[in-house]
Amino acid sequence: MALLEKKGKKEGFFLMVEGGRIDHVAHANDPAGTIGDTFAFDNAVKVALDYAKKDKDTLVVVVADHETGGLTIGAGGEDVKADITLLSRLTKTAEFMGKQIKADGSNIDAVFAQYAGINDLSAAERTGIQSASKKALAVANVISARAGIKFASTGHTGVTVPVMAVGDKEHEFTGLLDNTEIPKIIAEAMDLDLN
Repeated sequence: MALLEKKGKKEGFFLMVEGGRIDHVAHANDPAGTIGDTFAFDNAVKVALDYAKKDKDTLVVVVADHETGGLTIGAGGEDVKADITLLSRLTKTAEFMGKQIKADGSNIDAVFAQYAGINDLSAAERTGIQSASKKALAVANVISARAGIKFASTGHTGVTVPVMAVGDKEHEFTGLLDNTEIPKIIAEAMDLDLN
């Protein structure tokens, strides 16, 4: 930020930061990766908010271009509770775990024990992972099922995404906005003429 601030002394500067790994791991239906990368993005937002608080002339906008995966909590009905403690024991993503599994599947139990703290895979879970063409997705599905969560898709969904803003023009980011309105509000805050 200091370098951008120095370069843009008179005009100011525009910085866009993307948390692209969130989309990547949500496409893979990886619950731990989705949560971990969301926390990493949250840390980046904190840096921007700290800067804005100190600067007093900065607009911070947090928005996604779409939702991916359709993550649901407590999947399987109202009486099924999510087991977040299982997710907190994971030390690696499903993508990483899937890459560790040998072609013959002989180390599936060891991979789950080492990286997920799961020592009691069923024969059906083991067979499902071993026969899957996408090992990482099969690993993610086992972890999600055990945690009581479910993904609706490996693609993008039609779920609306939140828009949050702090700073000049923050009041413009309310209600339901079309995604094309967001850059117009930012340009207005920067006194840019888009015509």
